[in-house]
Amino acid sequence: MTAENEGPGRGDAGALNADLYPDLVKLGGLASALIHTSQDNGIELGRVRPGSGSKEAEFVSAASDSDRGSALINLGVDRRWFSISIENDVHSWASGGTDDIVSTVKMLDAWRRGVTLQELNTLFPYMHFDEMAQAYETGDPVATQWNQLLTDGDPFFSQALLQKIHSNDRLRTLFPFLSHGTLRLARDHTDRTAGEIWITPLRAGGHRVESTTPGEQEKIIEPFDQLIEAAVEFLDRP
Repeated sequence: MTAENEGPGRGDAGALNADLYPDLVKLGGLASALIHTSQDNGIELGRVRPGSGSKEAEFVSAASDSDRGSALINLGVDRRWFSISIENDVHSWASGGTDDIVSTVKMLDAWRRGVTLQELNTLFPYMHFDEMAQAYETGDPVATQWNQLLTDGDPFFSQALLQKIHSNDRLRTLFPFLSHGTLRLARDHTDRTAGEIWITPLRAGGHRVESTTPGEQEKIIEPFDQLIEAAVEFLDRP
């Protein structure tokens, strides 16, 4: 088992509430406490690192890394609580919390060993996941994301246009998400650097179609059919 810098020193844990976390104060912070708890229970957690961003974060937050993403753990302020979020570079897997550090360590171990999301929830009911996380696990996040957009709608984007874009065989294979009134179509839902096509309604009418990949960057389109053609044209560029 390894810990980046092996956590903060035992005498430097002033950021911790000694009334709520006397064990963590004694051990020098959250990361060190997770390591000691795992060792006491015969569990191998792999790499555990203290939180970053401030001196206080070193004591009250930690991360446990695995091939499936990082589990981020933060301490509660008003009560003893281990708040947990499991995520990777693209999406969130599951989140939850407990007041039990032993249960936290066992949950981290189960996740590293490859339990499914449903198994994780069964073993640790305080860990929850949503439909999109399940879709990423089963391998069909694009269809699920389209279904959510078409079902829920958006006040800043035309539902008719969403349906029109979805009806195109090429564009339907892209991962869609709405941000600040713009529909973003990601070429690869597993790689944020792979490029996107953006479609934005304009106040004066028509739409702006953009590509984040090199080459011609945008076009102003009015008819729906030309909008689809422009988006596909951008998609065909390397």
